[in-house]
Amino acid sequence: METLQHPRRRDRNRHRTGLVTTVTLIILGPQVWPGDADNAPVPLTFPVLVSIPVGFLGCWIGTMIGKPDPHQGNAFTKLRVRSQVGLGAEESPPVRIPTRPQLVRTDMTGEMKMSAEAVDVRETPTVADFTVHRTATTRWSDNDMYGHLNNAVYYQLFDAAINGWIIEHTGLNPVAAPALGVVAESGCRYFEQLQFPQALEVGIRVARLGRTSVTYDLGLFPTGLPETAAVAARGRWVHVYVDRDTRRPVPIPDGLRRLFESATG
Repeated sequence: METLQHPRRRDRNRHRTGLVTTVTLIILGPQVWPGDADNAPVPLTFPVLVSIPVGFLGCWIGTMIGKPDPHQGNAFTKLRVRSQVGLGAEESPPVRIPTRPQLVRTDMTGEMKMSAEAVDVRETPTVADFTVHRTATTRWSDNDMYGHLNNAVYYQLFDAAINGWIIEHTGLNPVAAPALGVVAESGCRYFEQLQFPQALEVGIRVARLGRTSVTYDLGLFPTGLPETAAVAARGRWVHVYVDRDTRRPVPIPDGLRRLFESATG
């Protein structure tokens, strides 16, 4: 196994070797030699032409035959991490991903809510993992030149499913409602391709419910799949509720909160 040498130590070795070589060549050269300059042991006017290559050669030889420091590799690794991600990063504890749902205390309100990252759902969830199922209608134009749904269409289907579910069960009028749910974050992972004219469903589950925001865990899959079947795509959607006029965050309305609580799982 190759042992990495600390850059500063390697530089010190090279500088020391080059310095000794330069001083020796100057003393034995025509500028300093006490006798006849023509008889100097090293007739070099510019000894640096030799000392620099000798310094590098000495450093390389020392690296190859020297006994490695057992702590040297760790020190070099820490230095490299610090240079890439910031001061003190080598002291950061390892990242731990929870395997079960957790309640975490939030900001100044002290409210307890579920961490989205701690939700116990498989990386590729199944149909049964979603509390709500909504029919999704595709169109001829949704297929792209590769013959399947374009990736942007998945976001349209997620958006339509969420808002259709909310309007249908709460009677919300998005045109006149004083609190608006605006998208603050969205994402999608694609596992299997889908295409028009497949009959599809969107699965909805509330992964995190906060004071002013709600995070949805979403799945897209063909209609009629067994509950144990894996979804074709998984989405993440965050709505933050804001005042219609000021556009500042506001608490989620009670009617909507009750609906969201019914879809946690």
